[in-house]
Amino acid sequence: MVKNILIFFLLFSNTMVAGEHVKIELENENNNLRICLINISFEKLLINKMLRLGASHESCEIILDILDMEGVEYPFSASVHRRSISEQDIVVLWPGDIIGREYKISELVKIYPLLAPGKYKAKATYKNKDEFGASKGVYDKMLTSNWLMFEIKDTDMVNAFGENWKEVKQNYLIKKKEVEERAKMLDEKYK
Repeated sequence: MVKNILIFFLLFSNTMVAGEHVKIELENENNNLRICLINISFEKLLINKMLRLGASHESCEIILDILDMEGVEYPFSASVHRRSISEQDIVVLWPGDIIGREYKISELVKIYPLLAPGKYKAKATYKNKDEFGASKGVYDKMLTSNWLMFEIKDTDMVNAFGENWKEVKQNYLIKKKEVEERAKMLDEKYK
């Protein structure tokens, strides 16, 4: 009994020395991605439960890095109006508690529009740099999850864009190329 208590204490004392209070996990649940934050400390912590996806330069809590099997990264490219966090978004995460959010593959292909049917790997990074949250003492350390494999199927594309998903995707790629060419032309013009 004493031996078990000592082992338990040593395991968690090493965690606490390292300064870890929250662990992030990325899970594949029925081929949908689920991000979980787990309080591994002995203290209650304030957490922003919104867990909004975004790019690294945006006001968001979760950055999702997606790579194909060759290591090519797929950028987040949705432009959405994000509301600021409020009191209702801040929750207490008690020791051992878990908070999470599921992201459906059919939703991800809309905000990562270069994705197509195939196999991918993803990693989530939690960052909470919101001024309101900081003023309330919300946990603000950066956390990085494990890499996780998932698959995008034709049915995910149909659920996201309809039966003509290939045409929708092709139109997006054409518009993307036009915007890139226009930006390049403007860069050269104003050098």
